[in-house]
Amino acid sequence: KHSTIRESSGINAEYGDFISYSMAALKKLKLCGSASEYIVQSYSERFNDGSFERKIYLFHQLRTLLSRIVECLILVDRVLFLHDNGVKPDIFGLFDPVVSPRCYVLVAEKS
Repeated sequence: KHSTIRESSGINAEYGDFISYSMAALKKLKLCGSASEYIVQSYSERFNDGSFERKIYLFHQLRTLLSRIVECLILVDRVLFLHDNGVKPDIFGLFDPVVSPRCYVLVAEKS
């Protein structure tokens, strides 16, 4: 999995490995004195055991699962707010909810 991520981001193609890429990035940002190659190597070993990638994968899955619920809660909150303030709200679907949870439009008409 790491090689795919690195290859798609161009790290392997241009720099060969994560450490070379990191050192070049630190040099470009003029932060070379603040981190030695040893520190970059220790970070690479610390996060290259697969557990960090698994956490990122789980976070992404959780975000995907909850996005529709969060969007619905936001819409309900806005509808209730508008209703409480004397405005007639309507919600219409614009496109397929599979594409994005942000597929609805909230239209309000003042009474």
